[in-house]
Amino acid sequence: MHNDRINQHSEVKMKTNKIEIGDKITFRAATRWNCGKVTRVVNGFYDSKNKIPTVRYGGWSDFVVKPNEIKKNNDRINQHSEVKMTTFINKKHNPDDAMDCMHIIACEADKAPNKNWIKCESKILEGLIHLYNENNVKYYGKL
Repeated sequence: MHNDRINQHSEVKMKTNKIEIGDKITFRAATRWNCGKVTRVVNGFYDSKNKIPTVRYGGWSDFVVKPNEIKKNNDRINQHSEVKMTTFINKKHNPDDAMDCMHIIACEADKAPNKNWIKCESKILEGLIHLYNENNVKYYGKL
């Protein structure tokens, strides 16, 4: 019985150690209004040592997702890939726009996501926040 608990704990720890900010996770959290599966983007960690993720959910900006509630980790970006990522800048980004919402400024990918992205130096990422991952692309910008 004790060994089963140790094995269960180590499996949960392994599952959460692979999660990074920007990853999408699917989880089932019992709340007053919902007990179904939902998918959200990880925006931080409640406990950085054990990597317990937080997401925007149910009106909270830092909803804690317990490791045993996580069903799967989606959109893993080049986890074990040896593909060299190239940095691109969004040519439609206007720095004079009011910063009242998230602005996607740059990305890293093996190729440009579409025609609105042009190749640039990786130093453009300095001072930007890693916002999220999608379809093997890491998006960076400002909140």
